[in-house]
Amino acid sequence: MDMKKDYEIKAQLQLDKWRMEINTLKTKSGYSQAGCTSAPHAQTIATSKDHNLAELQPDRKDYSSAPQTIATAEGHKPEELHMSDDHEAAPQTIATSKLHKQIEVLQSKHDSATRKLENLKDADDDSWKDLKPGVEAEMNSLGNELKSISSR
Repeated sequence: MDMKKDYEIKAQLQLDKWRMEINTLKTKSGYSQAGCTSAPHAQTIATSKDHNLAELQPDRKDYSSAPQTIATAEGHKPEELHMSDDHEAAPQTIATSKLHKQIEVLQSKHDSATRKLENLKDADDDSWKDLKPGVEAEMNSLGNELKSISSR
């Protein structure tokens, strides 16, 4: 097997492994269920289209109370919540939000490394070595970031 093909296979296997680790982090953190920044809230959509939410969902109960919704989702009664007057976010919420942002960074780094590897795969036998340092830098950055997040 030639050097280029060998390198491509090893790099692709490593990226696949890291993709699985990122997906595991997403699952453990609830990232995929949280819908992180992927879709606007229904109230935002309704308001932006000059409708109110009640017109769009006439058969639904009013769930305008965020603490009640959070409590129900967490399996608690609303009266069990202890919110301060200034409504500071709970440390767990902040930690989860921070982890979700870190996962987005990981995903972005993975996508970038994958693009660079694809460019290397498309390169001819003479120029692929010029692209190799860029692929390695992206992969090192991704690997270090993933190691840092996983160790916490």
